[in-house]
Formats: sequence, C-alpha cells, structure tokens
Amino acid sequence: MFLEDKESVTFIKKNEKQYVKYFMKPFQVILNINSSHSYVLKSFYWIMNICIFIIFTIITQVGGLIYFFALLLNNFFKISFRCQRLIVFIGLYFIATFLIIPVTAPIFGREKVKHTDMIKPATYMTVVLNRNYIRPALNNLLAEASKEIQGTNIQIAYLDANFPFINKFPLLPHLSHNDGKKIDLSFIYEDQNGKLSTKQKSMSGYGVFENPK
Repeated sequence: MFLEDKESVTFIKKNEKQYVKYFMKPFQVILNINSSHSYVLKSFYWIMNICIFIIFTIITQVGGLIYFFALLLNNFFKISFRCQRLIVFIGLYFIATFLIIPVTAPIFGREKVKHTDMIKPATYMTVVLNRNYIRPALNNLLAEASKEIQGTNIQIAYLDANFPFINKFPLLPHLSHNDGKKIDLSFIYEDQNGKLSTKQKSMSGYGVFENPK
C-alpha cells in the first residue's frame, strides 16, 4: 500500500503551478495577456497570434519571426499610441526587408534579382514580400538574356523567384521554388496593332492568360 504525505503533495502541486506560471510568463508578456483576461479571451489571443505568425511565415518566410519580435518590442514601450503594434511591425519589417536581409542572404548563397532598365519586377509586391531572391548564377543568366534583347521594346518582367534563406523551404504555391534556382517570367503580349507590352492581365501576374491562337 502506497501512503502519501498530504503536506508533501500540497507542496508539490503548489510548486508545479508556480513553475508553469513562471514558464508561461514570457509568452504572456509577448502576447500582452494578463490575469484579468478570461480563459476564452486568452485562448483567442493565442490562436490569433499563432495564425498570424504562420500566415506571415508562409507568405514572406521572415514575416512571422519579425511579428514575434514586434510583439516582444511592444511591451517595452512605456507610452502606447494608436496602431502601435501595426506601426512597430511595419517598421521592423521594412528595416529587415530592405537593410538586413539583402546583406545576410548571400551567406545562404542567394541574392536579390538585380534590377536594370531591362529587368524589372512585374509587381513590386514581389520585392516587398521577399520573393525576389535567386542564386548568383541565375542573376548572370538574366543579365545575359537582357543583352540579347537590347534595342527592342521587350523587357524581362519577373514574378515569383525564391525566398532569401534555407533550401527546401517552399515558396507557396510554387513547391519547386525552394533552392534559389527558379524564377517565373511574365508573358509579353502583342496588341492588335503589333505593339509589344509587358502589362499584366492581373495584379499578381498569375491566374489570367491568353488562349493559344
């Protein structure tokens, strides 16, 4: 027969609660949750922020991590202001996208698509979402191709390429865009007067096309 010391059991249970509370405290600070919030509201905060983290990671690769740091940074502000979380996140995101990532991506063997008069993104959302990274060899290939079409009205307009970091990390919905060696190029259209145009049929450049003639 196993006998339990009631005082010992009470002590253990009390300390277990303290350990759990101590472990969860950093996450409560990040998500701005306090003890006055109901269980349902706390659960909603957790689910909402986890979903946002996943969505930003899928779309931009680094957005989820930046969102996490933005939540953490928000709790260090002594003065709160309107749309604070959104402003902090956008600020951190643009600093990372245009200043930090272009410098660190070459460590992983990738670099931004080099823009010239002949090579441009079909939409600048590709750049903002960090979907414009390729290996240097592919950049060189694009440069060589642009030389071949100099003197014409044709421009190379690119769509999705790759994320800046980590091989095998897919750029959805393009499962093959995971190694820095892939880039989508936009079609070039000719109007009824024979004039060439790189204008897209849709805002993203995907989903709308001309049928074969």
